[in-house]
Amino acid sequence: MKNLFKLKFQFCLLKRSVDVSLACEILEHLSKHDGHLLLDELERVGRSLIIVSSPIGWPQKEIYGNPYEKHISEWKPEEFEGLGYKVKVVDAVVLPRTLKLIDKMRRDYL
Repeated sequence: MKNLFKLKFQFCLLKRSVDVSLACEILEHLSKHDGHLLLDELERVGRSLIIVSSPIGWPQKEIYGNPYEKHISEWKPEEFEGLGYKVKVVDAVVLPRTLKLIDKMRRDYL
């Protein structure tokens, strides 16, 4: 992952080039430093809404020998609020409910 961050997330997306920046279940796999770099990039490319999901109190080790499945940081709602984000905590939802929630948030904020 470190090589990815050396690129500073410049994925050919221009500043303010997308309506919604979405990062689901990613931050916990990154160091705090790299997670902040990702959030900075989501803010750079997003025009109006950033949606981030990350489990709270869900430690995880490697799965099937894949070291990238390990959770190496925990992100609490207060941290996002401290960064100026509005936070909505949702209890363990399954993917279809998550997608409906994301669509509702998109419609409410755009």
